[in-house]
Amino acid sequence: MGELLIITNADDLGLNSQVNAQVEVLHQKGVLSSATIMANGGAIHEIKDLHDRNPNLGLGVHLNATNFRALTPAMRESVLCDVSGSFASNFRDHNRFGLSDVLAKEWMAQIKLVQGMGISIDHLDSHHHVHTWPSALPALRRVSRETGIPWVRNTRNIVPMDELVGAKSKLKYAGKSLWTLTSRMMGMKLTDGFCSVWDFRRCLEEGDGVFTGLKTIELMCHPGDLGNSEYIKEADWLAEGFLKTLKSGWSLASYKDLA
Repeated sequence: MGELLIITNADDLGLNSQVNAQVEVLHQKGVLSSATIMANGGAIHEIKDLHDRNPNLGLGVHLNATNFRALTPAMRESVLCDVSGSFASNFRDHNRFGLSDVLAKEWMAQIKLVQGMGISIDHLDSHHHVHTWPSALPALRRVSRETGIPWVRNTRNIVPMDELVGAKSKLKYAGKSLWTLTSRMMGMKLTDGFCSVWDFRRCLEEGDGVFTGLKTIELMCHPGDLGNSEYIKEADWLAEGFLKTLKSGWSLASYKDLA
């Protein structure tokens, strides 16, 4: 096998103390190399101490536009929020290119809040993958450029064989490839591949051919979310089985290693 850098990234850091604690446990076990911070999460106040205890954990920002209270007045007054100023989880139905300025300023406020803690940010992704929605691309490009953070999570492009059957599926993944190409043309940097930890395991069970030619991939997980059985299985397998699957030349990395 060729050289392959694998980033294992935990989403939702800062969501609550339970998530923060399991992220730290998995990182200290040597199986989790990265995490992304939800700036408006309920346990964001714990992140600075967690970062100080774990300086080798790569950190990004988990851009949010679907849950909890928005940080900026303009966003709180927008169609994406309810009367209390909290995101209304209606992004895919109501975000439009006309909201790009409002969205970009909200996301920049989220990034600056994290950076204000003295934390260096090495990449961007988003809650519920809203950054991969076409209407969010102008805001994402602006945020990446103005903050000087070029690395952005790719859209899901490593999948088990059974998800690639049929015209509808092929059209879906062609659209994802177009998003990846457009993002790179806009100046953003992406790993060659992206999938969940569970997808990674399923693909390995089919054989490792899907990883041929890839130099960098990100695996996403959600440790600490005890309300989702798949996420619990992901975290358990990551802790107990992940390192045993690594081939010769495959190694763990974070986005800061890709600079």
